[in-house]
Amino acid sequence: MGSFRVTLSLHKEPDNKPVFCKVDGQRFAQPRTVKFLADGKYRFDINIRPAKTVRGIAVMERALEVTDNSSKLEDENASSYSAFFQLDNLQPSKKGQRESVSLHVKMDGGYEFTTTLQIKIYNAKSTQHCDWGTTVHSIEYECHTDQQNNSIKIVKDTFR
Repeated sequence: MGSFRVTLSLHKEPDNKPVFCKVDGQRFAQPRTVKFLADGKYRFDINIRPAKTVRGIAVMERALEVTDNSSKLEDENASSYSAFFQLDNLQPSKKGQRESVSLHVKMDGGYEFTTTLQIKIYNAKSTQHCDWGTTVHSIEYECHTDQQNNSIKIVKDTFR
């Protein structure tokens, strides 16, 4: 498998609105916090270059229904998948608190891409606060596989 790039794009549904983040510096485990609304629905778009076959996507240990969008791409050296995630019954984060959301992408050959997003969950009525900050167009992950133990190492991640 070697080196490859995973690009994660997040969108607020049902109207394909952008997702925002805030820069927290060193106050928390990660320097950036992605903002989500409690009970909100989000689309996770995952593009992989060079192309890899995705066998499953899970967010917060919940398996999601995956749609293969690769046939819509003009680039035959890339693959594209999407899945929807509903933040059901999650309480808004307390002031000064951040949550960790795990993302698992299972690929052919027994490989699994795993990352954690640091998020803050806002009250469903706090749309003004949630829709403020830096737009998260995508998060790019430069990855490398270790074939001896079938693992994927994230070498670098970049918010765009």
